[in-house]
Amino acid sequence: MSLQNKIMNSKGKLEARELIRKERVEPALTRLPFWATILKKGHRPDPGVRKFVPQELEAFRQLGVNVYCSTIRSSGITDYRHCPRKFFYRYRLGLKPKTTTPALTIGIIYHLIVASLYRHGDVQKALALAAQKGRDMEKELQELAANNPLGILPNGKAVEEQIEGNLKALQKAKTMALWAWENHPFNLDKWEVWDVEKLIEINFISIVAPIRARVDLILKEKGTNNLYIVDHKTTNAPCMEYFATVTRRLQTRLYRLAVETMLYNQHKDSGLKVVGMIYDVIRKPAISFSSQDDLITAHSSQIAKKIEKARGDHGKAFTAMTDIQKGAYRKRQKEIDRDSKFSSRWEKHLWRVKTWYDDATKESPSEPPFMRGRFRFNSPVVTEELFLQLREASRACRANPDPARYYRDPSCTACNLFGSKCVYTPLCNSTLEGWPEIIEANYETKTRDQEDLEQEE
Repeated sequence: MSLQNKIMNSKGKLEARELIRKERVEPALTRLPFWATILKKGHRPDPGVRKFVPQELEAFRQLGVNVYCSTIRSSGITDYRHCPRKFFYRYRLGLKPKTTTPALTIGIIYHLIVASLYRHGDVQKALALAAQKGRDMEKELQELAANNPLGILPNGKAVEEQIEGNLKALQKAKTMALWAWENHPFNLDKWEVWDVEKLIEINFISIVAPIRARVDLILKEKGTNNLYIVDHKTTNAPCMEYFATVTRRLQTRLYRLAVETMLYNQHKDSGLKVVGMIYDVIRKPAISFSSQDDLITAHSSQIAKKIEKARGDHGKAFTAMTDIQKGAYRKRQKEIDRDSKFSSRWEKHLWRVKTWYDDATKESPSEPPFMRGRFRFNSPVVTEELFLQLREASRACRANPDPARYYRDPSCTACNLFGSKCVYTPLCNSTLEGWPEIIEANYETKTRDQEDLEQEE
C-alpha cells in the first residue's frame, strides 16, 4: 500500500509522526501535498469557536478582552519561542499596540511598495500607495491624541514627535524600495511573476490549528515548471548575518509547505513544483530624512549672501579673503549648484540615500547593503522536526487561556529584544486588576487573522 493510501485509510489510527519516521526515505516524501488541504475563503469556522472553560472566558471578558484560537504562522511561533506570554497577548487575546515602532513602519511600507512594483511595475502608483498609508497612520495618531488633553500617545510620545518619526520611516522605506527596484531587479527575460503577496491557509494531517502563510512573491523560471518563493527582508545588521541560518528557518519550511499544498489542490495537473527560495535582504541606510535634506539656494545661504555683498564692493573684500574662506565659498557654491537640480526635499533625500548605498557597496564588496541568496531545496517538505514544531504550535494556538501556561521569558531577554522594549511590558508589570485600564490606553483588539482579512480587501 502506498504512503498516500496509508494516510487516507488510517482514520486516525496511524499518527503522521510515525509515518514520517518510518517512510522518510520514500521518494514520495520529497513532496507531501496530499497530507494537507487548502482552505478557501469562508470555509473555515470562526477562530473563536472552540469551547473553553466558561469560568475562564468570563474572567477575561470582565477584563475587557476576548480569547481567540489563532492560526499557525512563523511569526507567531517565533514569538512563542521568545516569550510564551508575548504570544498569549498578541495571538490569543488579539491585543495589538495602538502605535508602531519605526522599524515596523519601515518594514510595512517597504513591503507595500515592493508588492505594488511587482504587481504593476508603476513607480508613481507604488509611491502613491505609500503616501496614502502614511496619511492613514497620521490620521490614526491624531485620533488617539484627541482622547488625551495633553496630546500624548499611549507610548508616551507627543503626537507631533510620533508623526515626525513615521515620516522619517516612510521616507526611508520609499528610498530603500526604489533603490532596490532600480539596482537589483529580477531579469524578466528569465523570470515570470507568478503571484504577489499570496495568502495561503492550509490544514495539515493531525494538526488541529490551520497553518497560514503570506508569501511576498512567487517567481516562475521561464522555460521550466520551477517555482521559487521570494521573501523580502529589511535589517539593521549586515546582510550576511541573515544567510547563516536561512536554510533551516521555520519560515522557509512553512512557506514551502503552504505553496506545495496550494499547487497540489489548485494546480495539480500543471506540472509546477517548488524547487527553491530566494531571499532579498536589504540593510537600512544610516541616514534619515532630516534638515540635511533642506535645499540650499543662493537666497538661503548666509555664506553666499556675504560673498555677494563683498563682491559688490568692487571685489576688494573678496580679494582680501583668506584661502580657507574662499574654499568655504566654493564648497557652498557647489552645493547650491547641486541642489538646484532638485525640485523637493524628497528628491534630495533620495539622492543622499542612493549615494549612501552606492558608497557602501564600493567600500565593502564582500558585505554589501543588499544581498540576494538563491537556495534549492534538498530535503523533504515535511520532516519529523517540522511536524513536532507544528504540533507544539497547534497546542499553543488552542490551549485553554491560562496565563500561567504561557509563562514569561525566565531570562527576560525578550523584554528588550533587538534593543527595543517589549510593547507588552505594561501588562507584565501589572496585576490582572489593572489590565482593563492598561488595555484601553495602549492596545486595540485585532487578531493577525483579522489583519489578513483587511489586507485582502
